[in-house]
Amino acid sequence: MKTLFLDIDGVLRHDDFFKQNINETTADHTDGLFKFDTRSINNLNHIVEETGAKVVITSSWRFSWDVGELQTLFKHNKFNGEVIDSTPIYLESYTHDIPRGKEIQDWLKKNEIENYCIIDDCNDMLQEQEEHFIWVDDRHGLIESDAERAISILNS
Repeated sequence: MKTLFLDIDGVLRHDDFFKQNINETTADHTDGLFKFDTRSINNLNHIVEETGAKVVITSSWRFSWDVGELQTLFKHNKFNGEVIDSTPIYLESYTHDIPRGKEIQDWLKKNEIENYCIIDDCNDMLQEQEEHFIWVDDRHGLIESDAERAISILNS
């Protein structure tokens, strides 16, 4: 299984998205659910269509939303793939005293995968994860060139 470790804030919800929607009452909620940037979701859809990757959430959203709720939220935002899990949460996760890369490493130890890619706007990954990591600019979110790099990583 190809796995895409995905952050939300800064990747699917970013500065450009909020600036474009600043005057819309629906900028943040639709039917009681948070909105994601359409362009970023389209790029995410392109990744999963080209690779068959499944999504594991690394975002702090996993503190408040379980996997089923996250899958519903992603589907509501027109995501065509599947959210299958989230990385482990440790006490230190709440205070950001543990690198996100360590949480990913622990998930990888417990799951059999073919390949993986990490998409995040923070760079607290482990050194051995660098070739699998795509840093996303939180001003613009997941752009086409990020998606193409993710496809290349996952299909290598």
